Amino acid sequence: MTVLNPRPEDDFFSERYRVSAFPEKACSACDDPFAPLNKWEKRCQPCRIAGKQAEKSLANPGYTGVKTPPPGIRFYPSGKGTRYPSVTSILHPEGIDFPKELLEQYAARGTLIHRKVELFLKEGKYPSLKDMWLRFRDIRDTIDTLKKGSLKLDHTKCNWPGFYKEHGARFTFDEVETLLVNHEHEYAGRTDAIGTFDGMPAIIDFKTASDYNKDKLAGYFMQLSAYAGATGVQIEALVVIPLNPKSPVGYDAPLVSTGKEVDKHFAKFLTKRRELKEKYGI
Repeated sequence: MTVLNPRPEDDFFSERYRVSAFPEKACSACDDPFAPLNKWEKRCQPCRIAGKQAEKSLANPGYTGVKTPPPGIRFYPSGKGTRYPSVTSILHPEGIDFPKELLEQYAARGTLIHRKVELFLKEGKYPSLKDMWLRFRDIRDTIDTLKKGSLKLDHTKCNWPGFYKEHGARFTFDEVETLLVNHEHEYAGRTDAIGTFDGMPAIIDFKTASDYNKDKLAGYFMQLSAYAGATGVQIEALVVIPLNPKSPVGYDAPLVSTGKEVDKHFAKFLTKRRELKEKYGI
């Protein structure tokens, strides 16, 4: 398993890790699609200066020639001096068709719940909103978004303590908020948790949506299968923990995919990965 442990000051969601413009195609000598100062030539500037000759006529034969991917695509450092697209960007390269103001509020609720659950799993206590405000400056904008937003979302309706009390004995949480990298297929992503479910090695994800229809759940399982494919170990279960704010108790029973279904979800994800590379050369 390849796990990157960034410095605390690193923020992989900041603009410094986003790329909004690319050369027309990867450097034909070093095959680096992120090579600086390419200037639309066959080789990037460092390779031209070093006199490195092209090894291929085209670095990405399936590349369609689109010069600029959607600006919202997120990248993570690969640990090898390059960057890989994130799992969620591979699944939604053009983003989500939803009003930005509303999306930001739903995302803020999800971020806050994830941070609170993470602290619970690390410290054994579920923090209050006041605790979060006092301890973490970086979460204050998120809290403000929820308080001032037009939707007036109540994050307490996503009931993690209730879920854990009823279902927690079925889980172990060995690693939390872990960045995983798959070098073979060149992608990376951050999983909520790696652990076990009913004794099976599992990728575990916390969701705060109120709707878990067939199509949405298929996307979730593709996302989790990608994380599973980057662990380097045999994952037997993909588990979505639905902290459903519209449920009378604030959560639903775990949603689980096991056995051969895990491989099927991963195969579908890899199709999405190939499509991104063929369309944008990344």
